Amino acid sequence: MHKEFANIYDVFMESVDYENWYMYLRKYIEKPGTVLDLGCGTGEFLVRFLKDGFGCIGVDISEIMLEISRDKTKEFTDIELHQGDIRKFRTQKPAEYIVCNFDTVNYFDKFSDLEDFLDCSYENLTEDGILIFDVVTEEIFDEMFENGVFLDEKENYLTIWRYDKEGENYIINIKLFIREKENLFRNYEEVHVKTIFDLEEIANKALETGFDIVDIRNDEEFGENRFFFILKK
Repeated sequence: MHKEFANIYDVFMESVDYENWYMYLRKYIEKPGTVLDLGCGTGEFLVRFLKDGFGCIGVDISEIMLEISRDKTKEFTDIELHQGDIRKFRTQKPAEYIVCNFDTVNYFDKFSDLEDFLDCSYENLTEDGILIFDVVTEEIFDEMFENGVFLDEKENYLTIWRYDKEGENYIINIKLFIREKENLFRNYEEVHVKTIFDLEEIANKALETGFDIVDIRNDEEFGENRFFFILKK
């Protein structure tokens, strides 16, 4: 992720209802413990877990994102932040919970990456530990895009998404215009690649890894074509 885009990521994500998403996670994360947030971004979930008394470990590939997370969590002591690959990152001691939000796993290039993610997460969990992650299915592009275009206009920004499909991959071109003055906008551009994985294949790999499947579910509040996997070691 480009440095400039990371710096305005929270503006880009301001329409996300973090609080409801967090409360959804808390349905499965009840007892005190340590939460490992893989792909923690700018730390919005870390702050919420920390305020509720959880220890936290945040991992992200982007050092710029982590700089923002450090600033948001600087008042807390029970927090570690690491730059790393979530397919390979190892904790010094296992965590009771692992979360990976916002279809981060759809950014893996191939299924073997997702397999590595599951294997690594299993090793990073305590016995009876919980892993929660979400994936989107192909239908989300019909849900979000009209004629291949998604447009989101707010008072302080305008974003335009277009996509092309190459095999199982969706190439998403994002243009974001941030209002800096009344009639002055700054333009940012990003290209994201998402891979669509088969839900049954994910479930089979989770079982093969040693997880029990607590639930695989979607909630219209977060999109009809977003599915949450709740797995227990």
